[in-house]
Amino acid sequence: MMKEEEILENNHRKSMGITKFKLFGVEIIGFKLMGVETYTVTKQVNEIKKETEEMNEKKKKPRTLIKDYFSEIGINHRRSFFTIRKILTKSDVGHLTRLMLSKKMANDHIKPYLTEEQNREIESGHGTEILIMDLDIKPCYRLILKKSLRADSYIIKSNWNKSFVKRRNLKEGDEIGMFWDPSEYCFAFSVLQRRQQPA
Repeated sequence: MMKEEEILENNHRKSMGITKFKLFGVEIIGFKLMGVETYTVTKQVNEIKKETEEMNEKKKKPRTLIKDYFSEIGINHRRSFFTIRKILTKSDVGHLTRLMLSKKMANDHIKPYLTEEQNREIESGHGTEILIMDLDIKPCYRLILKKSLRADSYIIKSNWNKSFVKRRNLKEGDEIGMFWDPSEYCFAFSVLQRRQQPA
C-alpha cells in the first residue's frame, strides 16, 4: 500500500503534468512547459559526484616528462633517444664559442620541429632562438641556431661556451647528444661519453 506522502507526490506530479520513466537506465522527466511536452534527463547525485571525482583525478596526474624518465634508465638505453650525436672538435670547445652541426643533422633533427618563420630566420643567416635543456642538471638555456655563411653547415651560438662548455667542463673528444623533447617543447642535451684519457 502506498504511503500518504507518495500519494500526495503522485497527485502533485499529475497536476503539474510531470511524468517520470527510465530508458536504458537513465531517468527521464517529462513535463509541460507553456503547453508543450518537454523532456529532460537527470542523473543521480552519486553519478555526478563520481564523474566530477574522475575529472579531478585526471587533472591531478602529472605529465610524464622525458627528463624524469631518464633518471630511471641506464646509459645504453638513453643513447637510443639521441638523434643528434657528435664527438666535440677543438673548434666546438674553443674560442669560436659555437657548436657546429652538419647540414644533415639540422635538416633531419632540428628544423622539422621549428616554425616556418624560424626556419626562414635560420636560412637568412640572422638565426633564431631555440631552447636546449640539460637533461643531467635540468636547467633550460636560450641559444641561437643559424646557418653558417662560410660552410655548408649550421651553428649553435650565443652562450654555448658559458652554458655548456664551461659549465659541463666539455673537452675535445667528448661525445654529446641532443634530441627533440615534445614533453618540454625544447631540445634535450646530455653528455653521452667523456673522452678516454691516455693511461
